[in-house]
Amino acid sequence: MKLRNERYRTMLAVLRKNARVYHAAKPDESAVRLQSGIESLQAVILFLLAEEDPSGERLTAPLAAIESSVYNAGRGAKPELFIHEMARGGKPDFTSKEEVQGGLAYALEILRWAGTGKTLAADAAWVAAEARLGGLRSENGSEITKEQIKDWRVAIKKPLGAKGGAPAGARAMFDMFRQQYTGRLNDLPKRNRLQGAEIVARMVIKVIATGSPASGPKLKDKEA
Repeated sequence: MKLRNERYRTMLAVLRKNARVYHAAKPDESAVRLQSGIESLQAVILFLLAEEDPSGERLTAPLAAIESSVYNAGRGAKPELFIHEMARGGKPDFTSKEEVQGGLAYALEILRWAGTGKTLAADAAWVAAEARLGGLRSENGSEITKEQIKDWRVAIKKPLGAKGGAPAGARAMFDMFRQQYTGRLNDLPKRNRLQGAEIVARMVIKVIATGSPASGPKLKDKEA
């Protein structure tokens, strides 16, 4: 047990060190963020490898396959795990980037639905601030802005396939949260809806930030 505790502390030390490096990396230091992620995953794998596996099922094999593929991709290779057929139209769909779009657009939508009494820009700024507090950033490490969030909500409200409309993955994420939460909030007394909407918005942002912490679309030049 003492040895296991020591291995656990060693793993946590590596995770903490790499978390600091990851969060301190500048937007243009993607290689730094990638390396910190690889080292964190390696630490978890090494800890698990030292655990007994009576079944002989090699439980760390999937993690190791991801780690080696990410490592090789970071050096310019094209790992087999990362080679997939493109969606119709030539663009990947249902990516974590689209999940961020849909999730944050819903967080803004639920605030507007509840009626905060504030401007759209103020509500979008609230969502952006909560995303920032949760560590949710764009794929290049920059902060997600209120302008982006407003644009994502507008895009989702456009018909599928319309110019400037949101991709299918973003719509699916938005609809999933709407089906899960909006009806429940609608059952609350009106005086409690705003508080409930803020709780739901924070929860949605936390879910997205936990699963896709650095996957938001990059800021476009016109938005910068």
